[in-house]
Amino acid sequence: MKRLLLVSHRPIDQAGGPAARWRSFAKHLPALGWEVDVVSGRGGDEFASPARAQARAKVMEALGRVATPVFRAAGLRPEAMPLSTVWAPRGAAEVRRRLRGQHYDAVLATGPPFAALIAARMGHGDVPLFVELRDLWAGNPAFDRGGPALRRLESWIVKDATAVIAVTPEAAGDLRRRHPDARVEEIANGFEPELLERRRDSSGTTIIHS
Repeated sequence: MKRLLLVSHRPIDQAGGPAARWRSFAKHLPALGWEVDVVSGRGGDEFASPARAQARAKVMEALGRVATPVFRAAGLRPEAMPLSTVWAPRGAAEVRRRLRGQHYDAVLATGPPFAALIAARMGHGDVPLFVELRDLWAGNPAFDRGGPALRRLESWIVKDATAVIAVTPEAAGDLRRRHPDARVEEIANGFEPELLERRRDSSGTTIIHS
């Protein structure tokens, strides 16, 4: 059986959508011959309740107002480098520790939060690195004001990756235009097959997912 080291700032057992994709992958990959280990942060789960999510949003809004002038000068928005970014050196150290202790066939970093991409890039060594962007990073108006810093950081990560994974054809096209030498693949979002079994009436039911 091959071994995959998944690097994600969010634990895959965390509530909410950001970890759902990798909970599913970790569940189904063993049947395809892959054992999955996880390196992740241990932060609080802001998606565990609406109140916690709202509290986080208020804190980030306040910090954003303070930091905006500095980030604007760098051509960024504060959301491009959230507080989770400080986890990257610790994450990189843990990646290196895992790779020294055991054999892995691949390292896969998933973001956002994009700290995982930085950590994996710093720590993967000679093990093939795969990078997944569930949202676009550079060029995304939610993060990027058009300065060069974010594009250079993304290029630094992508140029060391065996492949870059996007979740929509539009995102894959955007990445190919920005990184013409990179191997970009699309793996779309889906849903767990068990959802079909929970339908009360099989006629006229539609499953909607992002």
